[in-house]
Amino acid sequence: DDPIAVLANGRQKEELSRRRDGTRGHTRGKFWIFYSFVQNKILFLYTQERLCKMVVITTNDHSWRGTTLRTIKIAALLLSLIFTSMLSAQGHRPFKFAGKRLANRYHIAQIVSHCLVRGKIAIEKSDHGLEDIAQEFSQAVSIVTKAGIMKDLDGKFHGKKLINRNALALILSKLLNKFGHESNPEAKSSFRDVTHGHWARAAIEQMVELGIMRGYNGKFHGKKLLNRYQMSVVFAKVAELLKLEKTEPTIKYTDVPKGHWAYEAIQDCCRWGLLKVSDRVTVR
Repeated sequence: DDPIAVLANGRQKEELSRRRDGTRGHTRGKFWIFYSFVQNKILFLYTQERLCKMVVITTNDHSWRGTTLRTIKIAALLLSLIFTSMLSAQGHRPFKFAGKRLANRYHIAQIVSHCLVRGKIAIEKSDHGLEDIAQEFSQAVSIVTKAGIMKDLDGKFHGKKLINRNALALILSKLLNKFGHESNPEAKSSFRDVTHGHWARAAIEQMVELGIMRGYNGKFHGKKLLNRYQMSVVFAKVAELLKLEKTEPTIKYTDVPKGHWAYEAIQDCCRWGLLKVSDRVTVR
């Protein structure tokens, strides 16, 4: 069979690589080459995560048959660089999680909105009416504000405002309430730095009781900010509690290797659909 014809029939790339009249070349492990002596065609297939670019070069004679495999690979490398540049310009560059960055209200709104959607919580769509929302986060902000889980501050969302542990506990408590997990307003404080009249006391105690967040050294340290690693670990626990289905593919983040303390939580969040390739937060 002709390798390009086989590709058209939808067989897997691994099967093509074993064929005698087709060869597979790698540049950065994501570039595939197939050439056909039957159809006088060279096919370059570039893949990156879910993205795919394909170029078919057709000749009217057989002169290209004398082209060495090294020349073909050089051509593939040049096309790879071109495609990489094109994808980068479109925001589809290799994904970095940037876990050391501090989590802000945009980051939290994005994941909370995914929790609601994945949990099939019906939220009436409406315009958030806020003027300071970045376009890529507009839908997420609309969902979380309409659900009453996050609210505007003086008529603005302030998406770049950083989130501390107190604020996150309150947001998560409101989220869990949508799924039937209510907090106990009479719960006594377990921490020296959370007084009985503290504005997030009930939410904090709920998070501790459910094992989603915890304190240390007798304090909750609610004013401490969270980075994106810590954010993912917390939301992985939330998704597990809500029993969301793991139906989405994982995302290979170049800056989160296997063995990293937050690797499993991040990949679980991907499988639960809380972190997505399409999210601006995943590629910034």
